[in-house]
Amino acid sequence: MTQEMWTPFNFLVSAWKGSGQGPPGHSHVERKYEFVLNQKFLFVQHKSVYESQEKNPHGEIHADWGSISYDRAREAYDLRQSRLKVL
Repeated sequence: MTQEMWTPFNFLVSAWKGSGQGPPGHSHVERKYEFVLNQKFLFVQHKSVYESQEKNPHGEIHADWGSISYDRAREAYDLRQSRLKVL
């Protein structure tokens, strides 16, 4: 895979922090993108920590890992992702 094929994704490569809002409430979000395995994959890590609130007193943690790769036969990018919800 040539380096040019990753150009659409280069802006993502970094660690990101922010906040979010969803059905479980307000969350603190962390996301990280980095190239791994000799730049064959773009590895993605994500974690959302939802604060405790009246309708959800224990809060929630949502986490996932993923990888983006390029399928030469289909000339397309693939995202494979595993999600976990921890109460």
